[in-house]
Amino acid sequence: MSIFNSESENERFERHMKPIRALNENRRLKLIRDELKKDLQLQRKGLRALKSEQAKLEQELKRFAPLQLELPLKRL
Repeated sequence: MSIFNSESENERFERHMKPIRALNENRRLKLIRDELKKDLQLQRKGLRALKSEQAKLEQELKRFAPLQLELPLKRL
């Protein structure tokens, strides 16, 4: 059972609601997009931090003298 008395009132209501629904959908999509952008920024920041840490560790590794491994001599 419809709250409208005629089909034309229902159509008028739908025409009225269509832009409102579109605005709500756009707002919802914008919120999702903003959340995804924020997540991406955090991931990029984390990746930059990891790369920076890796570069520091590589520099530290270069400071060490290369190891001279002595192989044990085999007895005959």
